[in-house]
Amino acid sequence: MKLITFVIVVFTALLGNTQSVEGHPTNFTTNGKGIENNILIVGGEPANIEDFPYQVSLQFNGAHFCGGSLISPDRVLTAAHCTNGKEASTLSVRAGSSYHKAGGQVISVKTICQHPLFNSLLMTYDVSVLTLESSFVLGPAVQTIALGSSRPIAGTPGTVTGWGRLWDNGPIPALLQVIQVPVVHQLQCATGYLPKLITNTMMCAGFLGVGWKDACQGDSGGPFVMEGVQFGIVSWGQPSCADPNYPGVYTFVGSVQNHIDAC
Repeated sequence: MKLITFVIVVFTALLGNTQSVEGHPTNFTTNGKGIENNILIVGGEPANIEDFPYQVSLQFNGAHFCGGSLISPDRVLTAAHCTNGKEASTLSVRAGSSYHKAGGQVISVKTICQHPLFNSLLMTYDVSVLTLESSFVLGPAVQTIALGSSRPIAGTPGTVTGWGRLWDNGPIPALLQVIQVPVVHQLQCATGYLPKLITNTMMCAGFLGVGWKDACQGDSGGPFVMEGVQFGIVSWGQPSCADPNYPGVYTFVGSVQNHIDAC
């Protein structure tokens, strides 16, 4: 009954699921298996923005296409592949709403500070910092988040939030979704993704051998959080979201802290 209720809630929350989800580079192809960064929330539950007040929706010409996190009242952390090729004048950020299409506060982006070493083929240094035209007014639904510098321990659960697709090429939920996934050991993740490289700018999380929960299209740039501290940025993974053999790949915040501080 709980599952049925959840499905009903999700579908009644959908608003215009034909909208485009942008901000993704060309798919990778590795050993005959496509690998891409089109990340979404699969197996999630509806969430209230007041429980995750750092989560924001990055919007291109007024439509949600990536996630992000508020790291100061006028600065947003997101993925470089979300901003690559974009002009700041086409972007805005919505904060303080559980819905990506309405509510909260919307502020235009002033500048994009994309990592100069970002590689859209290797997906290394996948991080950008957006400076806004003005500051968000902080409150119960809008808060900044602290950034972690140490690499998370394998097996430790983290929280991922976003408005990404509910399954491969599925609908985009109007309401924010949340999942918890455990950190995967760096060596185990690297071995599984060979010959694709898992570098020290990355970290992995997911249920190996099980799947069923993952990020997907539209979640890119969103935060991976542990005990109120952000350690990762949703970056890339298998095209088949929640694949039991491939965890989600995130930019490891600690590896790009110097860039974040310099922006």
